[in-house]
Amino acid sequence: MCHRCQQSEVELLEKGNFGEVYNMGSEEPVTIYALARIIGEMMWNRNVDIWVDPSRKRPWEIWSLLSDNTKLYKVIDARPTVSLREALRMTIAYFHENGDKWDW
Repeated sequence: MCHRCQQSEVELLEKGNFGEVYNMGSEEPVTIYALARIIGEMMWNRNVDIWVDPSRKRPWEIWSLLSDNTKLYKVIDARPTVSLREALRMTIAYFHENGDKWDW
């Protein structure tokens, strides 16, 4: 984990409220389809085909993501310092460096 990330976590532990949920994201909006394609591109170097089963679509489905960091910014000074692609690159590198599995 990067040193700056660790500093942010410590600051949040010191200043945040126990049990509260805080978001920190790149604040770059992305659709679920685009995110899947970006990850596929970065991991397998190929296009990702996405098929939607209309019978499984629900009215409450989330089709795009955008991190709202407002609550976090009220507590700590940290701000995202990398783009969505860079964060994904670092996450994928960590995954590969750890035997293509997560610690948990």
